[in-house]
Amino acid sequence: MDSYPDRCDKCGGQIKVYEKSFDKHVVEDIEIKKKVTCYRLHYGYCKQCKKLVYPKAKEPILASDRIGVQARSVGGYLRYLGLPYRKTAKIFQDIFGLNLTHPSFLAFNTEQAQNGAPVYEGIKESIRHSPCVNADETGWRVNGQNHWLWVFTNKDVALYQMDKSRGSKVVDNILGKEYHGVLISDLYSAYNQLQALACKRCLGHLLAKD
Repeated sequence: MDSYPDRCDKCGGQIKVYEKSFDKHVVEDIEIKKKVTCYRLHYGYCKQCKKLVYPKAKEPILASDRIGVQARSVGGYLRYLGLPYRKTAKIFQDIFGLNLTHPSFLAFNTEQAQNGAPVYEGIKESIRHSPCVNADETGWRVNGQNHWLWVFTNKDVALYQMDKSRGSKVVDNILGKEYHGVLISDLYSAYNQLQALACKRCLGHLLAKD
C-alpha cells in the first residue's frame, strides 16, 4: 500500500514526489473470516451394476461433516493450550461466527485422538527400540482430578502418557517388561522395577541428594 503527501504540512505548498525514495513500514495482522464451501456431489446410474455411483471427494469430507478440518484443528489446539470446551465454543462464536457447542469440540478431539493413534504407537516403538531413554513424571490435573503426566524421550522423539497411576505399570506399558537400553531417570522407585540393560540416575537429583 503506497501513501503520498498531497500538500506540505507546514506551508501547504505542492509536493514533488520522489517515486523511488520512500520509507517502508511493515505491519503484520491476521485475517478473521469464516469460509463456507458448498460441495455438490453429482451422481449417476451405472447400467451394468444397476446402482447409483457418487464421485470420490477431492478433500477429506464426510456427508455428516459441517465443520472443516482447519476449524477442527484450531479447536484442538486451543484445548491443548488448556482452554475449556465452553470457552473455545464462545471464541468460535464471537470471533469466527461459527455456532458450535462444547460437545462438538469434545467429539473433534476424540476423532483427532483416534486418527493420531497409529502415529502415537509409532513413537512408542521408537522409544522402546532406542538405545537410551530419559523418563520423568509430574502431577497433572484432568477435569479437576489428579493425574500424572509421564514423558519418555530420546534424541528423536518425545512420548507423553497421561495416567492416573504413578506406579511401575506405566513404565512397563511404555518400555515393556525388559528394555534393551539405558534408562535415565530420577530416584523414583517406579523405575527400579524395569529390567533394563542399565539404569542411570539424573546427576541433578544425585547432587541434590548429597
